[in-house]
Amino acid sequence: MVIVLFPLRAEARPFLKKLRGRAVPAVTRRGSCERFVFKFAGREIAVIITGTGRGPQSLPELGLDLSNAEVILAGAAKALNPRLRVGSVFAVASVKREGHPGTIRLSCPQDLSLPEATLLTCDRVVFRADETADLADMEGYHAAAAFPGLTIIRAVSDRDEDLEFLNDCRRGGRFRPGRLLWRLTPKRAVDLVRVRRNVGRAGRRLAEALWDYLVRRDAAD
Repeated sequence: MVIVLFPLRAEARPFLKKLRGRAVPAVTRRGSCERFVFKFAGREIAVIITGTGRGPQSLPELGLDLSNAEVILAGAAKALNPRLRVGSVFAVASVKREGHPGTIRLSCPQDLSLPEATLLTCDRVVFRADETADLADMEGYHAAAAFPGLTIIRAVSDRDEDLEFLNDCRRGGRFRPGRLLWRLTPKRAVDLVRVRRNVGRAGRRLAEALWDYLVRRDAAD
C-alpha cells in the first residue's frame, strides 16, 4: 500500500481528482482526518488529510497498518530560497525543526526523479527568509520523526512577499483568521487571491509529480 499524507484538502484536491479518474474511493472520517482508499490495477493507494502541524503524528491512533506501507508526505511549502519558483516540486533530502538541534536525513526513492531540497519545519503560519534551508512547512519534521523511511514531496506555493500581509493576522503568536477580515484592504484582497491561485498551481504540479512517480513505480514492478 502507498499512503500519501496531505495537511489540507486544498493541497490534495488535484491528486484526488486524478485518482478518481481511475477508481471510486472508500471514504472514512475520524476526528479531523479524512481517508480516501483507491484500489485499481492491483494497487491500493490511501490519501489521508491529516491537518496541519503535528497532525501526521495522530495516524497510528486511526488503526492503520503502516508496517508494510510506503508513506509519502506531500503538500505545499514556502520557498525560503529566493531562487525557487512557485509551482516547483522537490523531494526533501533533509528536514530540521526551527529552534531545535539535529537534522533528519531522508532517502528519496530511485523512481522519484525530482530535484532535492532541504526543509525547515516551523510551529507558526508565516515564515520569513532563512538561509539554512530551501523550504519551510509545519509538518515535515514531525512526520519524519514518526515514520522512519518517510518520503517528503513539496511544491512551492509562496515566497516571502506573498504572505507578508498575514503577519497582521497573528495575535499571541498564533494565526487568527478573523483578524484577516477586518484588516482586509483592496491590496490584501488581491494578495489573498494570488496566494489561493498559487496553492492551486502547486497542488496541480504536485499531483503530476506524484502520478508520474506511481506510474514509473508500477512499470518497474
